[in-house]
Amino acid sequence: MQFVKRLVLTVLFIVWFAFSFVATIYLLSYNNYSVAKIGDCYIVIADSDELGEGYKVGDLIIIKRDKNSKINEGDKVFLARPGYSNESLINMGVVEEKETVSSMETKFVVNKIGFSSDYILGKVDSSKVIHGVGTVVGIVSSRIGFLFLIIFPTLVVIVYEAMAILEEFRKAKDA
Repeated sequence: MQFVKRLVLTVLFIVWFAFSFVATIYLLSYNNYSVAKIGDCYIVIADSDELGEGYKVGDLIIIKRDKNSKINEGDKVFLARPGYSNESLINMGVVEEKETVSSMETKFVVNKIGFSSDYILGKVDSSKVIHGVGTVVGIVSSRIGFLFLIIFPTLVVIVYEAMAILEEFRKAKDA
């Protein structure tokens, strides 16, 4: 019975540790537009129904960043529009014009507004949607969610281990 209890606790700890690690990496990967960027992919949580058909509140959208040369006029793209208070608005639009300024910079006109290639996240065609998962990621990545799901359990484990070490010292001292 003691072995089963220890095994269950070990498995739960490993799952919680992996979960904590992934959540921390996600939060540390935020860029200037408040969007997580891991490798060449952006991870976006749909927070409104304004993105268009096929996207609902709570969807997790993984957008693969395409090279500027692969984005052409007529392509549907996701773009980040900096907003107020360090937030950014994720929109979708159709590329109307494309102008190559240099080998590193391309300007795009999307929805009649000019954008640098830095604001283009990627093509809609090269994105993947996971319905409903964005809500969970949003809760975990919120300040309160991270506090209760990551920080508090970590403190509990640290206090428990410190108490166990002190108990072992007391036993050794009494013996």
